[in-house]
Amino acid sequence: MNTPGFKWDIIGHQQIIHFLQRSISNNKIAHAYLFSGAESVGKARVAEYFSASLLCRGRELIPCKKCIFCQQVFKKIHPDLIWIKKEKDKKNISIEQIRNLRKKLTRHSFLNSYKIAIIEQAEILTKEAYNALLKTLEEPTKKTIIILITTNFKNLPATIISRCQLIKFLFVNKQEIYNYFLKELDLSAKKAKISASKAEILACLCQGKPGKGIKFIEDEKLFKEYEIKAKSLFDIIKKNRLKDKFDYLDKIIEPKMNFLQSRENFQNLLSIWSLILRDCLLIKSSNSKFIVNDFMEQELNELAEDYSLTKIKEFLQKIIQTKSYLYYNINPRLAVENLILNL
Repeated sequence: MNTPGFKWDIIGHQQIIHFLQRSISNNKIAHAYLFSGAESVGKARVAEYFSASLLCRGRELIPCKKCIFCQQVFKKIHPDLIWIKKEKDKKNISIEQIRNLRKKLTRHSFLNSYKIAIIEQAEILTKEAYNALLKTLEEPTKKTIIILITTNFKNLPATIISRCQLIKFLFVNKQEIYNYFLKELDLSAKKAKISASKAEILACLCQGKPGKGIKFIEDEKLFKEYEIKAKSLFDIIKKNRLKDKFDYLDKIIEPKMNFLQSRENFQNLLSIWSLILRDCLLIKSSNSKFIVNDFMEQELNELAEDYSLTKIKEFLQKIIQTKSYLYYNINPRLAVENLILNL
């Protein structure tokens, strides 16, 4: 149960929510937190509601989402809330970004409130940026809070970890996600209602990461794109001519992109293909109730029937290996074309 006086629109993570709300109520706020957990599991959303609750000027439930301060937080324009993300087409968060952050944190806050910094993908700071951040963590100013968000806290320097309160986010129960999606959702200032069947599909696809499902609800095109990419594996395997396979690849992945965009798109495609083959393995081993892409059950059953367990495992291993290649400076398209040659 949530602490009385708070209203956080969050899926799961009730222990974490209760702990943070109790910290606010008791005025026992740490100067630095480290939120660690899988991508899209809800870390940034919890950080946002935590920040909004600290900056809200409502008199009843907080965050009230009605006062100007709440509205600024959720629009990411509050002067005392600083979001740090990797800049577009950059590999890392730079020392310049952290230096600018340090300057902002030393300025006086509005209305004597907290100054809060949220750093997403904290694992990709440069070495110099970590050193600059460490100085801020070692010498925290009054009413300053830094929240680091990472998919794996072990990728951060030990000196950074030791100066933060570590909070680990686990996967959210499928039933919890399903129940939430069935309710009337208030997303991007507009309400959406989804059917029970769609809620079931999204709850499965989330794999314990509610953020994935929320993105699909907010933008229906994303789900359509996912469906196209998922079904592309069946179509590419079925095609006999190599030219047809490569031409089909052009239809789902724009060929004229820069290296970073191309790598990201192909990594996403291979992740989806991995899920398809995982589902096939579950079907082959009589565990179909655990499949993620149950809206494509017919196609999955056909693929599972056409290939042996060993062959499907072989396909999956090749996809995982190709995906690992994409982390190096290898042409992403050539890597995937080489994969298709061996499917």
